[in-house]
Amino acid sequence: MKKSVLAAAIAAIPLMASATYAQDNGDGTQKKRTNRLLEEVVVTAQKREEDSQDVPIAIQAFSGDKLDAFNIEDTADLQRITPGLTFTYTFGYTLIYLRGVGSDAFLPNADPSVATYIDGINIPASQGKQDTLGPVKRVEVLKGPQGTLFGRNATAGAISIVTDDPPVDEIVGNIKYVQGNYGSQEYQAYLGFPIVDGLGITLAAFKDGHENYGMNYSNGVERPIREDFSEGGRVKIKWDSDDFSATLIGSYVNQYNGNSLTQENTRPSLLLGAGAEVDEPDRDSHTNLEGGNGTINTMFGAILEWRPGPVDLKFTYADQLADVDLGQFDYDSTDEDRSGFVTYDQYNDQQTYEFQVLSNSEPLARTVLSGLRVTTG
Repeated sequence: MKKSVLAAAIAAIPLMASATYAQDNGDGTQKKRTNRLLEEVVVTAQKREEDSQDVPIAIQAFSGDKLDAFNIEDTADLQRITPGLTFTYTFGYTLIYLRGVGSDAFLPNADPSVATYIDGINIPASQGKQDTLGPVKRVEVLKGPQGTLFGRNATAGAISIVTDDPPVDEIVGNIKYVQGNYGSQEYQAYLGFPIVDGLGITLAAFKDGHENYGMNYSNGVERPIREDFSEGGRVKIKWDSDDFSATLIGSYVNQYNGNSLTQENTRPSLLLGAGAEVDEPDRDSHTNLEGGNGTINTMFGAILEWRPGPVDLKFTYADQLADVDLGQFDYDSTDEDRSGFVTYDQYNDQQTYEFQVLSNSEPLARTVLSGLRVTTG
C-alpha cells in the first residue's frame, strides 16, 4: 500500500508542474516566473559585460536581490554563501582566503592575496576593514589567479562589488529596514534620478549595528564595551554619450568592530597569562583594555571611458584614505595590566592610476590589449 501511494505521488509531480507552467496572463501569453535566488547575472569579470554562464572563470555572482535574500551586509558575510571563501582576523586586520590560498601578511603596506574592488577601484587593506556593502547591483567572487586583469594582489582571486549606474530617464529608489536579535538593526536608502539628458546621479546611505554579545568585567567591575556598528554613504554621478562616458564616485564609511581584538581568556598564555583565572566560554571577557578598532574610510574616484572604434580606452583614478582613529587590544586577555596596545590615528593613504585598452569587436572581443596600474601611498 505504501508503494502504491508513493508511486501515485511521484506520477502526480509532472502533472502538477505542467499545470503550474500553463498559467498565463489571460491574453494567451505565459507569465514570466521569477526567483531572486535563481537568476541570470551579467558580470564584468573579463572587463566587459557578459552572462556569468559564458565566462570561462570559476566565478560566483550575486545580484542585489539575492544578497538581500541571504541578508548579506558586508563582504565578510559572503563566506556564508560562497564555497571556498574564508575571512579571518589578526590584530583587527581582515585576512581573506580563497580555496585555501591566501596571505598571512596583515600590515597596511602588504599586498593581500584576494583583491577587493568597488566599481573597478581597488580597496586597500587596513585595520578594521569590513567593506559594508549597502545598496549594490551585484557582487562577483572570482576564484583562482586573476593577475592578468586585476593585478598582482589577486593571486588567490578577487571580490568585485558593482553599484548601480545612475538612471537617465526615470527616478528610482528604495528603503530597507531589518531588525533582529541582540538589538540588531539595519537601514538602507537608495535614490537615483536624471539631472539633464545623459547625466544622472545615485545616492545611497546605510547604517547597521547590534548590541554586544557579552560583557567585560575587570576585577569584578563591569566595564563599558563599544557596540559594533557601521554607517556611511555613496554618491555616483555619470554622464554618458554615444562614444564617451565620465563617472565620479565618492564614498564615506565609519565603522567600529571587535573582530579578533575582543576575546575570552579560555586558554591562558604560559608567558602573558600565567597565574590568571581561566574564563568560562560564556562570551564574557575580563580585560583591562576595551578591545576593538574604529575606522573611517573615504574614497574619491573618477572613471573616463572613450569608445572610438574597435577598442575602448579607459582611465581610472582613485584617492583613498583609511584612518584607524582608535585601536585597542589586551594581549594577555586578563584584567591585569600586563601587556597590550593602544593606537590612535593610524593613516593609510593610497592613490591609484589605471589605464586600459580593451577590444570590443570580434575576433578580439574577449581580449584586454593593454593595461597599466600605478599605486602610490
